[in-house]
Amino acid sequence: MTIAREQYREDNARVTAGLPSLSPEKRREVTERQLTYLYQKACQNEYRRNEEAALAPDGDIADVSDWQQVVGIALEGWKVCARLKKLNHKLWFERSNAAPDQLGVYLLKNDFMGGQHKEFLCGMQAEINPEFSLRVRNEDGSPKGVIPGWRRVLMRLIRKNIITESGAYAMFGPPSRDSESWARFTN
Repeated sequence: MTIAREQYREDNARVTAGLPSLSPEKRREVTERQLTYLYQKACQNEYRRNEEAALAPDGDIADVSDWQQVVGIALEGWKVCARLKKLNHKLWFERSNAAPDQLGVYLLKNDFMGGQHKEFLCGMQAEINPEFSLRVRNEDGSPKGVIPGWRRVLMRLIRKNIITESGAYAMFGPPSRDSESWARFTN
């Protein structure tokens, strides 16, 4: 009777599971190290793609960090909140303690004990909100952050089924300009 031996191969000095002289602990350590390396590479690639996408043109707007090109219809924070509250009376708005110029948008939910708790949905500007999100750049031109526009808030609430797209159009109207991002995320 012949015993079939497990085949193994060496790839670029990596040890495979078929090497009999490798203890299970050492094999686990090598595997975890390789998986950590692959995960870190994937995170780096995703970060690079996100940075490129952050400054990508939107429709006919080439510079998404220029306030004049991006702003569209600017609305004050309380106006956006009032309109959203008409679309869903369970929405709750709260000023951030860490950044007073920001508002948190929450959904009030019953906790089945007679009370309510708040579920965070997204954030928005407390004062002036541009219609479309404005990308902020560092001095070297790299992406620094985003000033979210009120259309972004609408898109997130529509995708979470908190408000309807038809209700958003009735309350806020159609976009003031062509936006690939708005079209892609609402359809």
